[in-house]
Amino acid sequence: MSSPLWLVLDMDLLCHRAFHTTGELEFRGNKTGIVYGVLREILNLQERFSTNKIVFAWDLGDPLRREIYPAYKLNRQHFNLDPQDGENRRQMRKQMLALRTEYLHGIGYRNIFFQEGHEADDVIASIVLNSLQPKEKAIIVSADQDLYQLLNHRVFIWNPVRKVLIDEANFSAFHGIEPARWHCVKAMAGCSSDNVKGIMGIGEVLAARFLQGQLKPLL
Repeated sequence: MSSPLWLVLDMDLLCHRAFHTTGELEFRGNKTGIVYGVLREILNLQERFSTNKIVFAWDLGDPLRREIYPAYKLNRQHFNLDPQDGENRRQMRKQMLALRTEYLHGIGYRNIFFQEGHEADDVIASIVLNSLQPKEKAIIVSADQDLYQLLNHRVFIWNPVRKVLIDEANFSAFHGIEPARWHCVKAMAGCSSDNVKGIMGIGEVLAARFLQGQLKPLL
């Protein structure tokens, strides 16, 4: 990729990954695992993709989508946590806030974006659709499948969980549709991770086949 390359980071994903890998680290009695894990991952990404052009996208506040669909992501609420789990998650949120408001700025990073009521994927979509210059490319760092619809000849997705780079060609080869139609698949199939119901009995594979015209009209 010889064109100027931006890394657009889903910071909430990176923080939650760090919570499960280095979250127990401490320094002088203070939890530091989220900060350490995220900064280590950022350095690894810069080295892997040979760029220091980075955008940081964050969730902020309660999702505005709940005004439309009150059940949105309610399956992710943590009820009846034991005291230790509750404290660990409080410490995670504290470190996330420090990263967003202090540490990244203090190190010298810029391009730290968030908007009340919106999620990181909203911010990411706004950036890659509206802010890329004609010769620039972007790699979105996220495991969020909703972002597949943004894939094109200049936008790629690095899944840090599976360690795989997804582009427009391999997406279309696997799913049989162009990325711009992925939102139709999600609308029909729903999304269990976001607690959004789809059409009963319809999954992503069947929805993609429908969009390809492979199903009998009666079905």
